[in-house]
Amino acid sequence: MKKLARPVSNPSPTPSTKPDLDDSVIDFSNAALYIAAMQAVFSTCACAAVSILAVWWLPASAVSAVRTLALCAATGSALMYRPLRIGRAHGLRFLFTTLRPVIAIYLGGLVLEQLLHTCTSDPSTAPSVRRLLFHFSILAMLVSGLMRARAPLDEMDLPAIITLLAVGVIAAMPPPAVALSGPLCQSVSFWLAAERVLRAFVFSSAYSLHVYACTRSNKVQLSSLGSTTIVVSRSSAATVWVLGAHPWLLLAAVPQCALLVYQRVKSHRATTCGYSTLVSTDDSDSDAGDIEVAAEGSPTSTKQTEAEEELDPVSFQRRLLKEAPSYVEPHDLSELEITGVSSAAPPPPAPAPAPAPAPAPAPALVTLPPTVASLSAKRGFKVVDAAEEPCKAPAKPSPVYGSPEHLALAAELYT
Repeated sequence: MKKLARPVSNPSPTPSTKPDLDDSVIDFSNAALYIAAMQAVFSTCACAAVSILAVWWLPASAVSAVRTLALCAATGSALMYRPLRIGRAHGLRFLFTTLRPVIAIYLGGLVLEQLLHTCTSDPSTAPSVRRLLFHFSILAMLVSGLMRARAPLDEMDLPAIITLLAVGVIAAMPPPAVALSGPLCQSVSFWLAAERVLRAFVFSSAYSLHVYACTRSNKVQLSSLGSTTIVVSRSSAATVWVLGAHPWLLLAAVPQCALLVYQRVKSHRATTCGYSTLVSTDDSDSDAGDIEVAAEGSPTSTKQTEAEEELDPVSFQRRLLKEAPSYVEPHDLSELEITGVSSAAPPPPAPAPAPAPAPAPAPALVTLPPTVASLSAKRGFKVVDAAEEPCKAPAKPSPVYGSPEHLALAAELYT
């Protein structure tokens, strides 16, 4: 007995190894990409508000810095757990990953400030050289942030080194401590609470702007941990001065962010327009690592690959204009100039049109003799001038051809 062969089901196709476009390019022109920055700013301000309300709503004997820190951490983790999506924005996954540490950096600043005031029992404040040294260190961090804002895509990490040195000086010689103070256990007034929320807003906004500005649009392994670490470290080093600056010094964040946006937009235009040759090899003022731009005919332009030319519409158009169309022969192409007009002799002018014929003269009016006019009047006919009155149908019908009346009329006319 023959066994029936069981039909073999088609194996499931293997998943494509082609990387997702969301992990290979960042579409900065999509407005939905900036929802993550607004989410990060709101989450940081919410943590600042929770740190204030957790102390206001409890009596002084029940206030705990650990409880306040736990509430702030839970609030930040819940708000930054998943990115808010409106449509699909390429690069949102990478940018949200680099925006998440803003909560940890802000809470770390609160914890360090709280630890500063733990090892003292003196509630008074007095002028000190260490406080002056602290403000000078903050100014050094501000200069570091301005250096990063001037060249957001620079690969040299001198601004980060300056920030690390300033933080080391503050750690070695911290400002004087004040007993019963600290952001996690101190009940502050309304103005100090507003200052803390404003500081959180300025820090998160500046950090988010640096994350977007320090990130390249393409040709970067966005899914790698190294790229995320670089962007986070550079952005935090450029904005950490906000956490310890004097309230009036927070106004310096406005020119820093304005300079950052201007330089990033300038470098983006220099790499996408392709109207001028990049003379400098410094990668700080231009995104030269992304797309190589050069003038037409230069040695650099010949090294561009087809993929890069497709990304640059100007280079792609130049390459199409250089190539001869498939329907044009080489000898025909050599006769054409750049403007597309043939260099051969122009065609002879068209002959002049023949003159229109003169209109035919109108036929002359025939004058009837008196005999015909009198006979026509006897028979009831009326002689009408064609120039004075248009032709009308006769009042009396004409006699039928061959009838007695017709023969009698003809005899009278010809006698």
